[in-house]
Amino acid sequence: MRRLDAGGMLSAAGQRWFVCEALAGQRVCVERFDEKLLVSYRDMYIREIDPIGEKTQALVAPRAAFAKSAPVALRAPSADSANAPSKTERNVHV
Repeated sequence: MRRLDAGGMLSAAGQRWFVCEALAGQRVCVERFDEKLLVSYRDMYIREIDPIGEKTQALVAPRAAFAKSAPVALRAPSADSANAPSKTERNVHV
């Protein structure tokens, strides 16, 4: 468990990495996987940090989804993605 600083940053691998400003001051779990760091808060993976490539990527994935298989980061959909559902499609409930 590691605590994010006041700006939502995590110190790891000799650098400071942005995780989530909304979680500033909160404790997060950091796991190593495939030379990357997976950051989770409660039951959700929220950030993938690649120290070698010096980049981070937002994640949206429940930790339970990885309990049955090896963790593979699921990246958050991009707001400008051509395949992103429209507002109407996102709000349709079956």
